Amino acid sequence: MTMQEAPRQRIDPPKAVTSSPRQAAVSLLLGFVAWGGIRSSLPQQPDGQARTPVALAVIGDSREASRVVPLEQRVLGEWRDNYRGERTLILRDDLTGIMEVKLAGFARKLFAEKLYFDIEWSIEDGSISLKTVSGRPEAKFEMIRKLYGDEATYAILEVDASRMHLLDGDGKTEYDWRRPEAMYEEVASDDR
Repeated sequence: MTMQEAPRQRIDPPKAVTSSPRQAAVSLLLGFVAWGGIRSSLPQQPDGQARTPVALAVIGDSREASRVVPLEQRVLGEWRDNYRGERTLILRDDLTGIMEVKLAGFARKLFAEKLYFDIEWSIEDGSISLKTVSGRPEAKFEMIRKLYGDEATYAILEVDASRMHLLDGDGKTEYDWRRPEAMYEEVASDDR
């Protein structure tokens, strides 16, 4: 049978797909769920690297906008400040961390040149709490624990890729934590 002899079939053009608002919402929700599954299978950052917010270019504008990253992820990684010496704070995603303190002045003579603290941390209602669970040298750690306690809570004023700005519970003392690489960039720019 040739094509001319074959019976002709009527082929209707495809109909426009219409959906109700409920169907559209369900489709959108399923799309988000699928994206979440795909995203979770993508490679993650290697351990030990700080996780920082990612900036997105705003279309039609030269400004950048920060992607919404949970506070618990923005605080992860290594931070430094120079409050009464040099402090290095490393916050891990398992809610533990360490702090190394290189004391200056009288505190250095009273306590030790360097102190190490193992901590647990949490975030609640826009504040971060740091609880010291152990420290070295042990005798100096116990003395500090008796004088200052083993837990402190700070209001979080700002956290971005390079800065964590905290306010002490006294409502006056501010702590300006910076990423080490951001501190090095500031020093390099001052030398130019």
